[in-house]
Amino acid sequence: MRINVFARRRGGFIRIKNMIIKIILDRFENDKAVLKTEDGENIIWPKNKLPENAQESQIFNFTIDNDEKTAKDKKGLAKNILNEILDV
Repeated sequence: MRINVFARRRGGFIRIKNMIIKIILDRFENDKAVLKTEDGENIIWPKNKLPENAQESQIFNFTIDNDEKTAKDKKGLAKNILNEILDV
């Protein structure tokens, strides 16, 4: 398992590395898949969000990434809307 490392900077945190977790498809329960992490945690995931040919015992890499550009865009949009509301 690779873990994200964050550094505090003025205005928030910045991502240093991605988080990648190896998970195994343990079983299917109706329209859900039960995924297990390396440390034994269960993740319940919609079956239709897995690859079409996913099978029990298959191993996946689960990646969590910080989308800094989208966050900045949304922050800028929110600021613009507030400025319009406040007539600044």
